[in-house]
Amino acid sequence: MQAHRYFVVHGHFYQPVRINPSLGEIDLEPSAYPYENWNERILRECYLPNAYAHIKEGDLVVDIINNYQNISFNIGYTLLSWFEKNASYLLDIFKKSSKNALALSFNHTILPLDPKLDKEIQVYWGIRTHEHYFGVKPKGMWLPECAVDYETLEVFRAFDIEYVILAPHQVSNKTSKNYGHIKLKNGDIKVFIYDGIISAKLSFEDLLTDAKRLADAFKQSGESIPIAATDGETFGHHKKFGEMGLAYLSKLIPLKALNELVEELKDFDYEFKLVENTSWSCPHGIERWRTHCGCNSGAHPDWNQYWRKPLREALEFLREKLKKNLEDFTKNLNIDLRDILLSYIDVILGEKDIETFLKEKNINKEEDKITVAKLLDAYKCVQFAFSSDAWFFDDVSGVEVKHCLDMAKYAIYLLKDYEDIEIPFTNILEQAKGNTKERPTARDVYIKDTRVYKLEDVAFYIAIMYFYGLLEEEGIFLKFYYETSRSGNYIYVFVKNKENLDRNSFEFNTKEFDISNMFGTFKKKLTEHILENTIKDNIDYYEKLLKQITTKLNTVERMSPFIEQQMAFIEHIAKNVLLYMFKNDEDIQRITSFYSNLTEFGISLKSVYITKEASKYLYRKAKKLPENEKEFLKVLGFVKLYNKDEQDYNLMIGIWDTQNEVWNKKELIQNKSILDALHIAY
Repeated sequence: MQAHRYFVVHGHFYQPVRINPSLGEIDLEPSAYPYENWNERILRECYLPNAYAHIKEGDLVVDIINNYQNISFNIGYTLLSWFEKNASYLLDIFKKSSKNALALSFNHTILPLDPKLDKEIQVYWGIRTHEHYFGVKPKGMWLPECAVDYETLEVFRAFDIEYVILAPHQVSNKTSKNYGHIKLKNGDIKVFIYDGIISAKLSFEDLLTDAKRLADAFKQSGESIPIAATDGETFGHHKKFGEMGLAYLSKLIPLKALNELVEELKDFDYEFKLVENTSWSCPHGIERWRTHCGCNSGAHPDWNQYWRKPLREALEFLREKLKKNLEDFTKNLNIDLRDILLSYIDVILGEKDIETFLKEKNINKEEDKITVAKLLDAYKCVQFAFSSDAWFFDDVSGVEVKHCLDMAKYAIYLLKDYEDIEIPFTNILEQAKGNTKERPTARDVYIKDTRVYKLEDVAFYIAIMYFYGLLEEEGIFLKFYYETSRSGNYIYVFVKNKENLDRNSFEFNTKEFDISNMFGTFKKKLTEHILENTIKDNIDYYEKLLKQITTKLNTVERMSPFIEQQMAFIEHIAKNVLLYMFKNDEDIQRITSFYSNLTEFGISLKSVYITKEASKYLYRKAKKLPENEKEFLKVLGFVKLYNKDEQDYNLMIGIWDTQNEVWNKKELIQNKSILDALHIAY
């Protein structure tokens, strides 16, 4: 058996962009329940657990490991920008581990299928994203799906990328030495070849449940440097508790990041011969993203994927039309198309606002500014439309195709003032024939499932949320600046899109407000806001009412079989009151008394939303330790009461976040029964 000095685990962390581009917000995704969308769900199942991976002895937490410090990983714009807005604490953790990070091309297109200019956009935007979030130039860059050709590598090299990672079958002269270089027209690029056997076992078998067996697999590798490469989401999302297996592995073998190895190793002299137009997830090369090659999820063996070709053709048609309009317009302004497209990443990252950017390009006429801003915004959407996910799965009815066509539809909308291509575009989509009666073609998906929210729609949402007190009189709402005023039953709204300068004023009659067709995420927030304020204004009354009802009904409960409706009414009010108490950090004794009185009466106060809020309540109290130990013990007492005899994990108050918080200050805790209750070793 070969003795190894280094072992590497590389995690490819990625999620597709899920926002509706005309709003800049993700809609509710019911399949991600109990979370609002899949980003939030995978955050809780994978990204956060890998920052706090628990090492346990029985139920006792004996160590907590930040896996990002031990592995090599890549992450890009679609996740980093979402973390920035929704989980900034996690972004900080990634930044602290950035020495191990590779860049990722901007939004995960299949680079060999991109025209050269779009390859350059994807690569340069990916590099700038890495610099923006991590403050350093990346050494390596991950190839989406490991899809590769010589032109892609030459673009990498032109932008000073030092190395890439490839699968064993992507070079024709593999040896036991799994690192070297590939010769290009513009120099050499360093290459690491991952171990296909270990990577497959890690991804598709149960090795993560037995860290010792996984460590043995690494030690038995025939490679000079055993490198396992897999989707980062394997660790916790695809494989439940996989982050724990990875943490245990780091205790058994010395893990190294590729960024360190590329500096330490001096002998990249072996020349690999590239096998072009190959990938890690399609044995037919890169056909999965343009033809019916036979690759699919396996869930529907009788379905076909002939739709992939016309879907790509429709998007290529859109890209070329948009590129021609933008090129013609910028040419008249003596502006280089490549330069303005590459530098537009400064606007996407928020380093410059669009007006400053256009001024620096000497675009000063208002009409010209609006035109260029709209066309650049549209071109960004086209980049997103080509994200690889749209072709990966089984049918045009998949949500990945819907996301792709959301982007395309908004790009077509922005282009419409200069050239209307919607009819020829949808004619091509009609040739993308799917496998279901509900959505027989991609054209049906485009017409039935995608929507552009125009400025008037945005203004309407702003007016409603202002009316109910969810928004201030003026400010920023998503990617829009707005001002409101009110006169009698009318609300007046001025709204301006900060990304493409589209602007207008609207008026709405409050008597005609209807939220039934409101964007789902906004409707949920508004409903919760109205309900919470109603409870806030009446909480003492509700508590008194519930006490009166339960006291009076208790004497007649056994006399009547027709009390179910009344019990449901009580339960509905009580759950919302309890939810409000947790959200607003009510005194724990008040919460415990309220809960105990109602549960003794037979009211169930269990729900996924209550347990989530109660877990957050517990965590907020833990943040104040050690100053509030007496209060915190009472909170732990309530947690024990609430969780007693509960078999459904989703209906239990979770302590995981609290364990992570308390772990770092366990030495400061005086009352060790707190650590005992949280199963923390000391």
